[in-house]
Amino acid sequence: MFDGGEIPVFAASFTVVAVFLLLRRFKQNGIKDVGKQYPPSLSVLALWSAILRRGLTVLPEHFKKSAEKHGPIFSFTTGKRMVVVLNSYDAIYDAMVRHSEAFADRNALFTEEKVINPELRGIIHSRYNHSYKKYHKLSLSILKEFGYGVQGVSETRILQEVESMHGEILKQNGRPINPKWLITFATSNVVLSILFGKDFQQSLPKNHSTIIESSAECVENMDMTLNMAPFVRFLPMFGKRIDLLRTSCERLLNGLEEGIKFNKSNSSEATFVGRFLEIEGTDYDHQDLLYVLRDLVFASTDTVSTTMQWAVVELANHPEIQNRFQREIDEMVPGDRLPSLDDKPRLPYTEAVILEIMRRRTVVPLLVPHATLKDTKVLEYDVPKDCMVIPNAHSAHMDPQLWKDPDTFRPERFLDADNKVINSQKMIGFGLGKRSCLGEVLARQKVFLFLTSLVQRFDICPPEGQDSIAVKEIIASTTAPSHFEVRLIPRMKATQCQG
Repeated sequence: MFDGGEIPVFAASFTVVAVFLLLRRFKQNGIKDVGKQYPPSLSVLALWSAILRRGLTVLPEHFKKSAEKHGPIFSFTTGKRMVVVLNSYDAIYDAMVRHSEAFADRNALFTEEKVINPELRGIIHSRYNHSYKKYHKLSLSILKEFGYGVQGVSETRILQEVESMHGEILKQNGRPINPKWLITFATSNVVLSILFGKDFQQSLPKNHSTIIESSAECVENMDMTLNMAPFVRFLPMFGKRIDLLRTSCERLLNGLEEGIKFNKSNSSEATFVGRFLEIEGTDYDHQDLLYVLRDLVFASTDTVSTTMQWAVVELANHPEIQNRFQREIDEMVPGDRLPSLDDKPRLPYTEAVILEIMRRRTVVPLLVPHATLKDTKVLEYDVPKDCMVIPNAHSAHMDPQLWKDPDTFRPERFLDADNKVINSQKMIGFGLGKRSCLGEVLARQKVFLFLTSLVQRFDICPPEGQDSIAVKEIIASTTAPSHFEVRLIPRMKATQCQG
């Protein structure tokens, strides 16, 4: 993964030559159709020049800057395919909600079709067809049997993992730690206990750990650049990433295979896998089950964990916000219990903090690309069939026309004069429309319970001798903080973070 976007010197000259030759081809293959008003055209040369100068991390921000010149919707071509980028809330909402059916398909992305999922199975990357509709409906139905969307049932599962995580934190005695894997395992366990059961974790802990670690590594090595311009796979820096993506996903699938085998031979505990096999019967499609599980694991291991890591960084760096956050919880939640989902309506500042974390640190800056099923429109522009459409959530969340001083971390922007939460619907990190995230409800519940419980019980502090935590944004398919350390100190009434 490239944390600063710097391209290795040994690859730079080859990159320049390859890009130059292919840009000439792209320019010749531009889409032309008399009578159509397509979105303004972005210079592919400028795009690749920016990538060459600053690396892969440039894409979401480059698209945002391009929107300032071309407007919230623009396009470019790769080969004979048009790519349309949507950079504002209004544009994304118009496409994904008002024209949801037309934009419900997926492209056959290079990283999926050519590297890790050649038949485009599962839920996230599958085409909008009978198979997708069947498994999306079936998965949601089974998850509801296990309490998905039911506050009391979900809360019990989540708080069990919260307590376990707190126990591990207490063992550190306030020493500086990197919380990445502690948070990742705790938040992932909630869904894995539904998929495979608690017995799987206890009986096969290595396989359980392999699923979580391999899933995280797989997500880290997915790259939008490969999907927009697959020819870059011939460049050394991308070839290495493809190898890491392939091997990590192979380990993940092997771990999932062990989980399925365990469930077939151990039926004492109700699980997602068990119910899937009961419903589908002996003629079930094993590969479809495998990739459905893969996608559910992807959704559970990365988004919440990364959001929590950013929350820890922002609260450590803004002690005044952390103090107000803690005061609200202390006033509204009895000290003899952890916060509950039932407390949420009485915690407006808490909700504002969570929304601001998700806005300022958009975990998935470029949402999974959509494909158009037919000729359609976005706002005033024509969009052809089979077009790749990229919703730029980063740009929508940092739009100065929607958010005053967007670079400033300020939770109050989500509260009105009466201290009521506003503009929460403008947060689109989980997507909109027919292909929005299946696990959004559970993910929001996990963020709320993990974060409020952490702030209730611990002060979040930089390491001794530091006033703040310095991190870089590591951008691949998600935006995560670079390695950092933090002190999580059990709270005492008269104690705040001490240097």
